[in-house]
Amino acid sequence: MSQNSAKAVNALLKPYIRRILLKTHPDYFAHDVKKKKINQASFQNLQNVLAPILQERFRDSENIKTENAVKLEFYLKNSKVNGKLSKIEHTLPISSPKSTLDLWTTTTSILDLCRKIGIQVMPSDIDAAEKMISSLSKQDYSPSYARKPAPSLSQVFANELYQSPIAQNVTDISYRHPKLPLDQNELLFFQPHMNPKIKESMKSKLQQALPMLCPERWWQKVPLLCVEDEQDISGIDVSGILVFTANMSTKGKL
Repeated sequence: MSQNSAKAVNALLKPYIRRILLKTHPDYFAHDVKKKKINQASFQNLQNVLAPILQERFRDSENIKTENAVKLEFYLKNSKVNGKLSKIEHTLPISSPKSTLDLWTTTTSILDLCRKIGIQVMPSDIDAAEKMISSLSKQDYSPSYARKPAPSLSQVFANELYQSPIAQNVTDISYRHPKLPLDQNELLFFQPHMNPKIKESMKSKLQQALPMLCPERWWQKVPLLCVEDEQDISGIDVSGILVFTANMSTKGKL
């Protein structure tokens, strides 16, 4: 399993897992031992599936595989139908921690569980997961000689940016979008020992570029790495990471 993909899924799922817990925590049903046990068992099964991702213990999980689909049952807090507490059922697919395709398939299943529970799921999150599954499925079933190297996230963003009409009016967009707090993004990384002046310049350019890149779809969900030059990451696997260099421009090519 790609560690970069796992980190992206981690960032995507964490907020939803918290909401699932708030809706189904076993302690809410302390007055009913049966319901508490059902929710406790299901949440434990869910945690067993998600632990390698959320805790990033990839090596420890290499030999763990769910041989059977995982069935979950949850009673929902403050949700009654005809005077009885609502209960939902959901089945997580069989998955292997070594498979990136399985990782994203499990992600879509978790998002579907959220919808069953009544948790609002961002359409952009569903779209991102489904696109990853589609892309990975094509890679698995396409002849190796017919495959083309997948474009980097930087290239994808650049292509979309310069094909869009909004790229011709940078100033207006910048004024319509508030600045995002860079320091609050735990997935934003700068090259170690970067020249302070270059770092500040990159922060300024990044703030200017962000409004054009639909940040509501990926900000704080996709890892972002800022480096002085592409040569600084030569030979390093940065798949799944959006890379910005010091010579990027909001008027030219990123």
